[in-house]
Amino acid sequence: MSEAAWRKKVGKTIKRIRVGKGLTLQQASDRYGNSSMRWWQRIENGRFSKVDVLYKAAKALGVPAWKLLK
Repeated sequence: MSEAAWRKKVGKTIKRIRVGKGLTLQQASDRYGNSSMRWWQRIENGRFSKVDVLYKAAKALGVPAWKLLK
């Protein structure tokens, strides 16, 4: 699996968890510590560059980081 494909897969998992928890893009963004919904959309579209983004996203969603990698 290419890196781009892996990032997209992780982004889809993040979106699935967010929607499953009933969180809006704005709520997830606020929990992440960034009030920009656009930033959260970029994460869900697999356009993130650092692993710490995944840890912060996991924290915002209230799940362990490894769940984002499933």
